[in-house]
Amino acid sequence: MLSVEWWFLLQCAFSLIQKDDIVDNLQQEFEYLEESVCALRMQNRVLAAALKGFLRALPPDMAQDVVESVQAAFGSCKKTTVFRRCMFTLQQRTAAAVTFRVQAAFRPSNTLKKNIINMQTTIHSLDYEARGVARIGGKTVFVQGALPLETVRIRITQEKASFALADTEAVIEASPFRVQAACAHYGECGGCALQHADFAAQVAYKQRVFEEQLQRIGKVQPAVYLPPIYGNAWGYRSRTRLSVHITREGEVRLGYQAKHSHRIVPVSQCPVLPPHVSSSLHLIREMLQHIHDQMPKNRLTAVDICVGEAITACSIQCSRPLPEPIARQTAERLQQHSGTAWQIAQQCQKQPAQAIAPKNAPELYYTLPEFNLHMPFRVGDFTQINLPMNAQMVARAVRLLDPQPHERIADLFCGLGNFTLPLATRAAAVVGLEGSAALTQRAVANARANGLPNAQFATADLFTTTPATLAALGRFDKMLLDPPRAGAYAVVQALHAPFLPQRIVYISCNPATLARDAAVLVGKGYRFTTAGMMNLFPQTSHVEAIAVFELAR
Repeated sequence: MLSVEWWFLLQCAFSLIQKDDIVDNLQQEFEYLEESVCALRMQNRVLAAALKGFLRALPPDMAQDVVESVQAAFGSCKKTTVFRRCMFTLQQRTAAAVTFRVQAAFRPSNTLKKNIINMQTTIHSLDYEARGVARIGGKTVFVQGALPLETVRIRITQEKASFALADTEAVIEASPFRVQAACAHYGECGGCALQHADFAAQVAYKQRVFEEQLQRIGKVQPAVYLPPIYGNAWGYRSRTRLSVHITREGEVRLGYQAKHSHRIVPVSQCPVLPPHVSSSLHLIREMLQHIHDQMPKNRLTAVDICVGEAITACSIQCSRPLPEPIARQTAERLQQHSGTAWQIAQQCQKQPAQAIAPKNAPELYYTLPEFNLHMPFRVGDFTQINLPMNAQMVARAVRLLDPQPHERIADLFCGLGNFTLPLATRAAAVVGLEGSAALTQRAVANARANGLPNAQFATADLFTTTPATLAALGRFDKMLLDPPRAGAYAVVQALHAPFLPQRIVYISCNPATLARDAAVLVGKGYRFTTAGMMNLFPQTSHVEAIAVFELAR
């Protein structure tokens, strides 16, 4: 029987941790379990596994003390072999990690029971996912659906070592900025996170989160914060993807994923989509249902909707070509219903989207009126989802970079030339680098169509940028960075004299990686002069930001 021996070992191990509250708590547990021999026998294997894991977490010197204690207690007992087997992994662990694990697991005041309701707390701030932040028993709790300064009753849904997750069960004292959500699917659909907050308050909350992340992650702050810019609160999303789910009964459902789940929430409308798209979702679902009824083996997975200034495209991801009559009929119904032109396309087996009906429709495009630019794009291309706000963002970026007629400028992560071409209207030469060959080709075509031969493009993996990469490109007077959420860490790390541009404008869709990269640039001698938040994604937690770095002379 191993139970007594296992518990003796646990007592020896934990006696090495000089925390009286932990030891006292454990001692009570030991006394109780020693009185319950039957329970010990039943849980013997569980205890053995737990002890093995604990021993693996110990640093070598502490683990050696445990082994020596065991050997002194049991002499030549053969059962100590199991501990010797664990010793080869102990070199990889640290005492700090052990202390953290033990304290998190056994500190009584830091333990919250899952699914407890009627727990009342006050929210003091929002985190980067728009969750309310509270402190309960020394532990940080992230509360879904709560706003700062609110008193709420919560239910713990998940507990980790250093934090817990919770849902709002009731609002006891509401924030003056709390409003009624506009969407019937809000709270279930995973798309929006701030519909319960006034639009102006959303902007203020995001500004605070942006500032906090710069300070906490990067330990940096700009000399000046720009006023936030924002557009319409609703109907702004010009590009979206909806998932398709077919039930066992053959019913086609069209919607978005639920929060923290792969489950599809069917949506009949979506107020962040343009009104003509939101009101047409039921017609698109009916089209998918007709296709499934005729071709049940045709796997329908998703629908991409892209809104251009002349036409709206609806592209269906499928495993087999779609029936043209149904597509043509749906395109006509959509146009009659919404009063705008529609095109139905198909994307089979991850191939580029192909138009079905009508086949000869106007191209998708957006404009940048301030720069007199016409920007064609295709379904599947990366474009900003808020095109009116995109025009404001581009104008702000160009003003901050301030290109001069004699300057050579780099635009990294350039996409289809959203910033490159406006810069090319003001500078001597602009070089755009992009990781997608398809987008690079589109950028070349757009530069040609807009009569900008001074805009040159190349395809490059910027996530593997080295100092040699930048040296090969030559010196740039100024640089614009517009990376994805992962940021531009490799690029900023690779920057070095004499190839340091005098000014860098950094466009970010993730303030956390912007803060990280800003710290690198400051460490290379740049002054963090300006930063501003741009609310391109109202009703969501996402933050778009812009930052300016000037090389100190």
